[in-house]
Amino acid sequence: MKLFANMLKWLPKTVLVLALAALVVVLMLYLDGFFNRKVAPGPSAGGIPRPIASAQMVDADFIDIPSFEQAPGTIRPLHETALSSKVREPEKVVEVDVVAGQAVRKGDLLVKLDSSTWENRKEMAEAKLKSAQATRDDAQKTYDRIKEAAGKGAATADELDGAKYRFEATGAEAMAAQRALDEAVMNLDYTQIRAPMNAVVIDKRVDVGDTVSPGQVLVSLYDKMQLIANVREGLMKRLKAGQDIGVLLEDLGASCTGTISEIVPQADPVTRTFLVKVVGPCHSGVRPGMYAKLLVPLGDRKVLVIPPAAVMQVGQLTMVDVAAGGHLERRNVQLGRPIDFGGKQYVQVLSGLRAGEKVTVGGQEELSNGR
Repeated sequence: MKLFANMLKWLPKTVLVLALAALVVVLMLYLDGFFNRKVAPGPSAGGIPRPIASAQMVDADFIDIPSFEQAPGTIRPLHETALSSKVREPEKVVEVDVVAGQAVRKGDLLVKLDSSTWENRKEMAEAKLKSAQATRDDAQKTYDRIKEAAGKGAATADELDGAKYRFEATGAEAMAAQRALDEAVMNLDYTQIRAPMNAVVIDKRVDVGDTVSPGQVLVSLYDKMQLIANVREGLMKRLKAGQDIGVLLEDLGASCTGTISEIVPQADPVTRTFLVKVVGPCHSGVRPGMYAKLLVPLGDRKVLVIPPAAVMQVGQLTMVDVAAGGHLERRNVQLGRPIDFGGKQYVQVLSGLRAGEKVTVGGQEELSNGR
């Protein structure tokens, strides 16, 4: 050891540094598996070819599936209504029968305001109208009698004019009383805010005890929803009003079919996109403001597929058993997305197989253990 230490002492520092660096590099290559035997891609190595025997086989084959381009959009209400107080004077809220998100029917009571003021005014107006009508009726009888007497020369012109004036005045008073009653009835009706249509409550903006002013919004509603999508101009020739089209709701994990109700005939000069509006029944969980995608059809395309039962997961590798030369050959494949076509399940093959090659299905657990 003393001799080795003396040798290190006399070695130039540069040589020592290089030697240590080389030792570190060799150690890293060893840990990385550089000196181990590699497994070539393609058919699995090291296995004895297995006879086909009675293995169930299917062909890797092309199918024609529709392809789409996704256009982003937002769910918006088709009709949105803000219900406000129409009562001519400030009134207190005495009842609120809705919450946000609640479905309501046309005519349902949503909010009720204090109606005592207008109930009193209605009673007073009814009494005043009754009195005014009685006075008018008496004035009309007097006018008719004097008019008949004047025709016989038994009444003067002044008497006739006076009777006519009183009749017209009492008639005007009766009309004013009727207007006061109509106003009281109308405002009394306005104290009950009802749903004007079958709808869903977006938000209620008042609570019991609040004082609301004329014109103040109490509840907002929407009836139906639509998707408003931005579609690039190159796709517009594929769309038309009245066309059925797919809608994708990724956050809900759902899709549905709607109908194009409108195509705005003017492009956005910045994005070069057109607004396309789609309506129709959809997922019950859809809410205004949600993100969705319009599926613009591009036509069919050919996709190479195999059944999911043909696929094996061997460690980190995705493999299939392929018939080759009278035996089974295990092969690495790269797969794409699952496909539901014609009521059957497939998986897309991106590489590793050619159309017409036969793969096994079933019994994958036994095969994956090397038997």
